[in-house]
Amino acid sequence: MEGQPLNDASREFDIVVYGATGFTGRLVAEYFCKQYLTDSGEFLVKFALAGRSMKKLEEACEAACARAGRESKHIPLIVADSSDEASLAAMCKRTKVIITTVGPYLKYGEPLVKACVEVRTHYCDLVGEAPFIVATSQKYGHLAAERGVKIVHCCGFDSVPSDLSCLLLEETALRTAKAPCESVTTAVTEMRGGFSGGTVASLLNLSGSEDTYSPYYLCNRALPENVSFTPPSKPYFPVRFLTHDKDFGYGAFFIMAPLNEQVVRWSSALMGSRYGKDFAYREMMSVNRGGFFSALCTSLLVYTGLLCMSFRPLRWLLFALKILPQPGEGPSQRLLDSGFFQMRAVGRTRCVEQPGRALRVSVTIGSKLGDPGYRETAKMIAETALCMALNMDKCTKFCGVGSPAACVGTVLKERLEAKGFYFEIDTKEEEV
Repeated sequence: MEGQPLNDASREFDIVVYGATGFTGRLVAEYFCKQYLTDSGEFLVKFALAGRSMKKLEEACEAACARAGRESKHIPLIVADSSDEASLAAMCKRTKVIITTVGPYLKYGEPLVKACVEVRTHYCDLVGEAPFIVATSQKYGHLAAERGVKIVHCCGFDSVPSDLSCLLLEETALRTAKAPCESVTTAVTEMRGGFSGGTVASLLNLSGSEDTYSPYYLCNRALPENVSFTPPSKPYFPVRFLTHDKDFGYGAFFIMAPLNEQVVRWSSALMGSRYGKDFAYREMMSVNRGGFFSALCTSLLVYTGLLCMSFRPLRWLLFALKILPQPGEGPSQRLLDSGFFQMRAVGRTRCVEQPGRALRVSVTIGSKLGDPGYRETAKMIAETALCMALNMDKCTKFCGVGSPAACVGTVLKERLEAKGFYFEIDTKEEEV
């Protein structure tokens, strides 16, 4: 839905990080301290940290500043609680954009979305729960659009790399071939990282959802009233176990694919089927030179883990043995710092002005600066929020409940690139 995005320069803060005492929230706080607070205490971006307990906030702030080599006394702290709507509204009134890492979002998230819409504050989260996206869209999407508010979901590793790479790919195709790529495959080609207790809690909170993993769940349930969606006529073949792709070779199931695929399709629908009415999108985990048996073992390992998590006695044992982290826990500092990822999206389209020729477009996105699900997720959500706080003139005009591609657009590439992400966009003509 198109509107005039609010850009209120009178707000006290550019960004408030809500949930700064949790595992991921501390990483976001550390990122702001390191990148946007100088040694002398000068704020390059006006930010504050928020949470339920002042004592825990002070501890988290001190720890984040210590890791960043900054003084904690300079950081404003705000006490707010998801069970206290007045405190949420008071917090939101003070800032242009709220970043929230407080999950599971289905349990704790809605009051903050409501407060943001009511006081006209933009919002970013790390939700991995598609039913929460549907709930916020249906309850607050129309009012958010009317009030010029952007409610941006999935601003971390799920699903910024997928969403942004596909947006860049399609814009390249439209600019070069005058037509979108209606079939795109994205593969994770390199990755090292861990997971946190909050992620585990969110996954467990999804059990029992009826059609959460339907490929068009978000397109069918989370669109503005004035946007229509018709499922593509072509069959959809997701990678749910093994596959062989002409661009990537053998591939395995990628655990984040079900949500990422939904978000990318949702972005296209939110932008008026910008990627084509028969747009088909899928994701996979490329095993590179590992071949068939490597792909088989990877998929079996993923499904074994999911199966263990679905049975309460096994889950209890995994928690007891410290194999699964509890909420508030996460990867070690060593893994946070040594992680990396690379994803590549490939699509093809016919060249409108050159009959008999096709254009192959590939977009690679990656980072070698830390764990993608945590260290670099903190960067992704921070820079997504800063797009709206500092670069609203470069963001899309879309207001309401949406994805990073629909609500923010390609300005996010500029900010991430400036902070160490790398992007490669390649085109190649082929015979049809």
